[in-house]
Amino acid sequence: MARPEGAASTGCCRGPIWRPFTALMESLATPRRSSFMPEPSGGAAASRRLFAPLIPSLALSTSTDSNENKTNTTRSANKYCLDKNYGGFLIVWDRLFGTFEAERDEEPVVYGLVDQPQSSNILYLQFFYIRDILKKAREQETWGNFFRALLYGPGWSPGTQRLGDLETFPDVRFPRQKYDPQVPFWLKSYISVHFLVTLFLQQLLTFNLKMYPAVTAAAAFVFILTSICNISALFDAWPWCGAVEVARCGAFLAYARATPVSGVPLVDDFLISLFFASAVLWTFRTTLAGAALKPLKLLRAL
Repeated sequence: MARPEGAASTGCCRGPIWRPFTALMESLATPRRSSFMPEPSGGAAASRRLFAPLIPSLALSTSTDSNENKTNTTRSANKYCLDKNYGGFLIVWDRLFGTFEAERDEEPVVYGLVDQPQSSNILYLQFFYIRDILKKAREQETWGNFFRALLYGPGWSPGTQRLGDLETFPDVRFPRQKYDPQVPFWLKSYISVHFLVTLFLQQLLTFNLKMYPAVTAAAAFVFILTSICNISALFDAWPWCGAVEVARCGAFLAYARATPVSGVPLVDDFLISLFFASAVLWTFRTTLAGAALKPLKLLRAL
């Protein structure tokens, strides 16, 4: 299987089981890091200068730029990169404990997971691996293996070590086909516009959170979460996307008619017009799709 080969997609499978929850909350409820804020890469250079004189075998570079090449292996699906470079920007600890692996020039890294789901749905991508872990645990015949399936590495299988047998893993090589569903131009435009609107609403929620009642803030968070998940699921042609879009746009219209959203009349009028047109669009498309499926259901019944 394949899916977008983004570096961030590996976190839910190699981090703790609670990583999907924190990643999702961070992406939806916090402002993005400013481009003027320095990245925490200085610790890498500091650790190199501190430990290199004491441990010559580390052979650490003092260039912070080279550290990104080391962490690339953490995000890749190549066999030689699996379960390596846990330290991130403190890569010195991998040098000390034997889990360091440098990027190989002769074998380009393939970003992503070893076995990747074909989906762009953000909510699914955050939680699918937890589902797979639980399914794997239920298939075990002993309680010991049940807990090993939950706590050991993703490549573990009965009779192997904690991280599994590396020789049995797929040998992923570059280039690998990406999950790239083709959607019409109008749908790409629709997704782009609603994504920007959702981002705008998320920023409103972030900066005005203390002013909102708890119920309003919770409802706004659920709306933003539903929006970003359903917008991403449109790429996958999820059968329920149309119905969810009608409900989502209807919920926004019901709220916006009684309460100003941004406090700027021109902006609020634009948002109401956009969501009204979107609700009409998806009502029309969902109705047509249901009418087209009725003959097929009758034929199957016969």
